[in-house]
Amino acid sequence: MARFVLIHGAWHGAWCWAPLVTRLRAAGHAVLAPDLPGHGADAARWWRASLGAYARTVLKAARELGGEVIAVGHSLGGIAMTEAAARDASAFAGLVYVCAFAPLPGENLVALATRDPTAGVPGAVQRGPLRTRFMAAQAPAVFYNACPPDVAADATARLIPQPNLPLLQRVSRATGPVPPRAYIECLRDRAITHPHQRWMRERAGIDRVLTLDTDHSPFISATDELAAGLETLAGEFALARQTTA
Repeated sequence: MARFVLIHGAWHGAWCWAPLVTRLRAAGHAVLAPDLPGHGADAARWWRASLGAYARTVLKAARELGGEVIAVGHSLGGIAMTEAAARDASAFAGLVYVCAFAPLPGENLVALATRDPTAGVPGAVQRGPLRTRFMAAQAPAVFYNACPPDVAADATARLIPQPNLPLLQRVSRATGPVPPRAYIECLRDRAITHPHQRWMRERAGIDRVLTLDTDHSPFISATDELAAGLETLAGEFALARQTTA
């Protein structure tokens, strides 16, 4: 049995993980998928939705599950997960980036996103001074292009404005050793393109890579494949711990 904390991305909430949570729990794994502050059922106002608050939410979920937790960060969730591990690496047995931003210390999401000029996100958002809205008409093509139309429509209807503050705040330098890391890349991703995913994970030194032929939302477009990949990585993380013990 593995323990997973699933961290959603921008504009989303814990709801997006529901099919994957069901699949992993049915296989006997312990899973928590928290809403980040200001997302989903979390009622925090925009000024409380900071990168630090995101990290504290991730760490709280990890500690609730107990030891040897594998954090799984999607998109923006990669930033939140990285910040959480920088603050307390001992909370995690491994980090898995799912078509996610993989920052270096001192970087923020905006800086990384601007290096992906062919991504579909910039042309699909309405930026405000406090929050950024994703245009519903663009979401199926950018986020859910490998999903059935009805599934894409349901997910689009649940998107919320994204607080800007966590997009601008910089990731801290780690206070201890970085946990083992892996990357699950998605070949048909239009939100964070595959070349950009590859550039980030190569630059960060993440050499364990799994590949899915799907869009930016593998938790609903390729649930079984993503679950199988996470189980494979959980086994590898466990084996690595045994060999170094």
